[in-house]
Amino acid sequence: MSATATETLRKTHVVYGEMLLVQNKLDDSYAQFGEALKLAPNDPEATDGQKRVVLAKNYAAMEA
Repeated sequence: MSATATETLRKTHVVYGEMLLVQNKLDDSYAQFGEALKLAPNDPEATDGQKRVVLAKNYAAMEA
């Protein structure tokens, strides 16, 4: 896969992960960020996305 195609796919996973996070689909969101990290292991956007999913899960557990 070309570098451009890989970057486009990475961005797609990150954007979809963001959308799922907003919809509170946390497991699916975490998985999308994980797919982005498979393509770019040190990607700060995907890493930050996964951290925000964990925070959202912890907040939901605290609220319960």
